[in-house]
This record gives sequence, C-alpha cells and structure tokens, in this order.
Amino acid sequence: MIPVLAAWLAVSSPPAPAQEAPEARVNVTSSGFNSERVETIPITRRARDGQRVAMSISPQRLGALESGDRLEGLAELEVSTTCLQPMPKCVGRTYHFSPEVRARIVLARSPRAIRGSGAVPVSGWRNLRCSQQLPNRNHHCVLVIPGATAAIREASRLPCAAGRCHLNLVVGANHPGAKGGHKLVIGVDGDRGISQNKGLLSAAVYRPGRTRAEAVTVGNRTPRVRRLAVGSRKSKGTKKRVIFSQRLNRLRSGERLVVDAKAIGSIKTLDFATLVQSQLILARYPGATTRDGKQKRIAAFKAQFGVANGFNCTKGRSAHSNPCTVRKVGVMRILRNARLRPKRDQGRYIPLYANLVVGARAVGARGHRRKGGDRMRIKRGYINVRRYRPASEPDPAEGSP
Repeated sequence: MIPVLAAWLAVSSPPAPAQEAPEARVNVTSSGFNSERVETIPITRRARDGQRVAMSISPQRLGALESGDRLEGLAELEVSTTCLQPMPKCVGRTYHFSPEVRARIVLARSPRAIRGSGAVPVSGWRNLRCSQQLPNRNHHCVLVIPGATAAIREASRLPCAAGRCHLNLVVGANHPGAKGGHKLVIGVDGDRGISQNKGLLSAAVYRPGRTRAEAVTVGNRTPRVRRLAVGSRKSKGTKKRVIFSQRLNRLRSGERLVVDAKAIGSIKTLDFATLVQSQLILARYPGATTRDGKQKRIAAFKAQFGVANGFNCTKGRSAHSNPCTVRKVGVMRILRNARLRPKRDQGRYIPLYANLVVGARAVGARGHRRKGGDRMRIKRGYINVRRYRPASEPDPAEGSP
C-alpha cells in the first residue's frame, strides 16, 4: 500500500476540463557525490533532540512535483561511533555506550527542515544500535532506506511550493547516558580527520499519463562466487569481487534504472570481526569491479548507482552481526545508447551489467590472526533492476544482445 503524502489533504476543487494527458514518465536523481551536509551530529538523551539533515536533494534536481505524482525515496548513510578512548583522531568526548541511530526521508520546504509544518515524512524511521562495545564494536554502521513510495494527492497544499520542494534525509542519535560533547560521525573518522562521500540520497518521481510508466524488472539470485577472500587487518583495502551481476541488454538513451541488491555472508568460521565494503556499479563485464570511460559516457552519476561504504560485521551481537547483510540501493539515468561508439551513436549494441561489488578485511583485537585461507561464505542474496523505458520506446529486449 502506498502512503499518501499529507493524507489529511483532500481534493476539494472541481475537476479541470478533460485534456489529452502526456505520456507517463519517470525521473530519477540524487543528492550527488560528497553530499553530506554535516560532519557530526550530537548524541542526545531524547530521540527528538539533535536531529539534523544529513543529505538533501535540491528543487533543481528533484523537479516540480504535480498532483498525482508518486515519489520514491532511497537512501544509504554510513555513520561511525568515535572516542572509545582518548586519541588524536577522537571527535568530541569519550563514551562507551552504543547509540541508537535513526533516519527517515522527508519532503520539506528547506534543506534544513526536519519535521513539523515544514516537512512531511516520505518514509518511516529506520534505526539501528551502532555497537561501541568490545569485542563486538561496529565502529562503522550503514543505515539503508531501501525504497519508500508516497503518493502526492494535491501538490498545491504541500508544505513546500510544488516547484521548490527539497527531499531531506533526517538523522539523529540518542542514548540515555549521553552528555554534551558526545558525537556521532557522519562518514568515517580517521587519522587524517573525517572522510565522507559515504552516503547518497536518491529519488524517483513517477508521473502518470495516457500511458503507464511500467518497469521491465530483471534480476538474479545466483551468486557469482560462494567464497569471498578476507584481506589482512594491515592491508590498505579489501579484496573486491562481484557477488551478484545482472545483464542489461540494449540500454537506450532516456532509460531510468532503479536497483536494489542484497548479499548475506557468514563469518562463522573466522575468529575475528570483518570490515565489509560494497558498491553498486554499471560495468562492461559481469566480473568487473570497476568502471571504464565507456560506461561513464553512457550513464550519468559516473556509472555508479551509489557510493562505496561499509560496516564492521561482528561475531557477537551488534547492529551488523553474523551473518553479515549488505543492502544496496540506487538509481541511474542512461544518457546515450549503449553502443560500441556511444558518443557517435554508432556500432552494435553492447550488453552492460549492474554489479554488486563486495570486499572484506579483518578487523578487531590485535590478538586475532588471519589465515591465508580465510573466507566469508556467501549464503544468499539478489540483485533486481527496474528499467523504465523513455516515452514512445518499445520495451527493452532482454533476450538478445
């Protein structure tokens, strides 16, 4: 069931004279890279206190909303607990409790509005308790809102003018033992300060018309690998592999893609916690973990459905405990036909692939020892892609290249 934005609004004006409606269309957009608006938020005693807008989509990106539109919001946000003990990279005051972290998407009149008359919710609250407790400390946690759709009944009575609406991701952190100076990092804290570009707010606006904006949905539930090598604690990065891949034939200029993916892995056989990092990309081959220039010319957002982020998966109870669940969402606009020479629109069509890329690295106490054969076992998951064709285009052919 699709919730109605500002359900208390009722359509009271008489219907306009019947006119031929335009064709239905779908627009997708995002808050853009490095879109975090704040580096930290306060951890407060009450859930309502200290909330901030972590990311926002501007009216220029979101576009003017009309009565009858459906708005879908999707979000990922990485946060980090900090200051387990005094050290140079500590942000704020030392604490040992595990804060409750909450996030939701709202449609608002300004990029700072979080609730009240200036904002109405698009999604419910998503929450997790990011563990600060050793040996099951998460340190890094990822909150995901996989897709919340709301119907706009009467755009003229939204809290924002229809052409000046912001889509905001509101985040807060609380714990009964919190005091002034306790902070949650939006992004990652490190020796060189706070690193961001770890979250993204995305949106899809569905506009009805004389045709229906129907999606061709394709998906895959068969993992490409069943074992994921775990890098050492001292290694600079993770050993990345494509866990799920979906072939996309004959991508055409004007198509809109909405992707949802999940991978569940087990660290039961390991004796340490594991940093799990992931990203969704559009790639040339089903096993490709990076993009090349051709995909970047064909697709917007640098051929990325979202940003790379991650969390520490623990053996014991925490927000991300074994089995480790990776959830990714994102959108993409196709700018050019997926041909051999896309800028000239020449050559045969080439298949591209939506790839869920995952890497793992050992973390935890220094006493933990990584063995050469350490692996995370991939248990199950999926990748689903919704393809919305441009107006007056036939359905994308999935059966042939």
